[in-house]
Amino acid sequence: MQDNDYPARAGKDLNRQYENDFVNGLTEFRGARVVSTLISDGIACVEWWFDYPHKDYGVRNYTQVAVQRWKNGQIVEEKFYYNN
Repeated sequence: MQDNDYPARAGKDLNRQYENDFVNGLTEFRGARVVSTLISDGIACVEWWFDYPHKDYGVRNYTQVAVQRWKNGQIVEEKFYYNN
């Protein structure tokens, strides 16, 4: 997984810890929804809208695009694009 141009995180354990730390930093969760999707051979793009305050990142209300590369029914690479 990778956020914008930050270094990629490799491996399930590292990514699981990163996601756990993110969720544990939420002070409230006001909403999320899928805005649009694009699915093709081996790739999916999902546009998300999020609204939440986070102890480390402050108040966030933004749109993010997740680009997922799939192989054998599993996501093998995912990159998130957003400004905030």
